[in-house]
Amino acid sequence: AGPVAVYALDFWEHSIALGAMAVGVVAVIDAVADRDDGSTAWWPALVAGLAYGFAATMRQEALVYGLVAGLTLLVILARSRGVVTAATRGVVMAGGAAAMLAAHTLLEVALTGGAFRNGRTTGRAGSTVELSDQLVASAATTIFPFNGDDPLSYVVGGLLLLSLGWLVHQVM
Repeated sequence: AGPVAVYALDFWEHSIALGAMAVGVVAVIDAVADRDDGSTAWWPALVAGLAYGFAATMRQEALVYGLVAGLTLLVILARSRGVVTAATRGVVMAGGAAAMLAAHTLLEVALTGGAFRNGRTTGRAGSTVELSDQLVASAATTIFPFNGDDPLSYVVGGLLLLSLGWLVHQVM
């Protein structure tokens, strides 16, 4: 129900980013899986971070997916292995993503003389659109089941979020 579905439809840089995000998902699953000796490995968390960082060089919303995957990793490991293991793996994953983004920026500056992709992002983030308008648009695309921001959309969207929260609580 998001841009990822569109990325899978055609071969372009978006689909390569989607493939990298898929690698990140598999690596996060591997990072929280128990080994035969009962331990968990740190290197899948690094692979996940590198994969999400690579995906973000093409599609920056991959950072949101990476954040959700990282939070999932933290919660699962904190519950099964403890806070120290969870924090260590989270730092490794974040470090992998940051290293990939830094390498991309350095390469872009070396090849083109500037960080054009970063400039495009900060230009959008610093645009003159009011924050309240951005928040309403964000809520509308995230939770509103209807096209529009009428009060019924807020009520039904809120009920959907509450239902989703209840479902997650029941599953956990």
